[in-house]
Amino acid sequence: MNLQFLFAVPVLRQQQVPDVHVGQASDVWLVDTADSAVVVRRPRIHGGVLTGPFWMGCQALFGTRPGSVSALGATHRLLSALATLPIPRVLDVRCAEAGPFVVVERMPGQTLLCFADLDTRSLRWLGEAMACWHSFSSPWYGALSAPSGQPAQQFHPHAAAVIRQLADALGGERDAARPWIQRALAALRELPALSEMQLIMLDLDPTQFLHQDGALTALVDAELFALGPSALELAALEYLLDGPAADAFRDGYERVLPLPDLSPVRLPYRCLLRLLEVQGRVDWNTWMTHPTRF
Repeated sequence: MNLQFLFAVPVLRQQQVPDVHVGQASDVWLVDTADSAVVVRRPRIHGGVLTGPFWMGCQALFGTRPGSVSALGATHRLLSALATLPIPRVLDVRCAEAGPFVVVERMPGQTLLCFADLDTRSLRWLGEAMACWHSFSSPWYGALSAPSGQPAQQFHPHAAAVIRQLADALGGERDAARPWIQRALAALRELPALSEMQLIMLDLDPTQFLHQDGALTALVDAELFALGPSALELAALEYLLDGPAADAFRDGYERVLPLPDLSPVRLPYRCLLRLLEVQGRVDWNTWMTHPTRF
């Protein structure tokens, strides 16, 4: 695909970047023009087409729309204002016959494949940044692109309904999942109503970040930030950090905010995350009994 139509000056070079993980949601190009070096992203899912439990669950619970990039510039500016972790400026958003295209400034570094590849200082910095994002609170939950969300008090009943919806779609995993789902639904019924939500990344993964020789350099993918419970994002992060990395992250986080107590919500949130397949179809018992990090 020739990306010249996105630019007023000649494109000197464009290179499509290979996917960094299965199910990647966007095509990505490195583009050099006569006056800049940028990154172009094109969501592969657009026009409201939903496939798979992750997209179905995120739409059902948060109202996210695949390929919606209308609020991306505002999201990047908000994240930049809250934390010092660099995030690229959105230079252009263009809708074309082939879908929406986003042009952002190119940031230094290579794609991070594992949080364990970061040095201790960067893990603390990541903790500080996430706490800064979590310091933004709202009485609503939902997609940042939506005109309004739903009251925070409704989150746990809504999450229970989405768990039931995703459970109905389970195939051969149903028997292994059933006892965990029953325990998750029982736990959600006992939880007190939430009063506020925070900025969280629904597709949290190391590949959303860049690094140079173990030093964190930027967050580059913010398309699925939403308003939701910070404990849900931290429950997802437990699967991505080993013990020493989690200790460094906690040290950085607690320089800004106290770390939330995950013990009341860990089981139901883990069940929801597994049904969303945020890390694929991991064995249910392995997933639900994963070591706690926070």
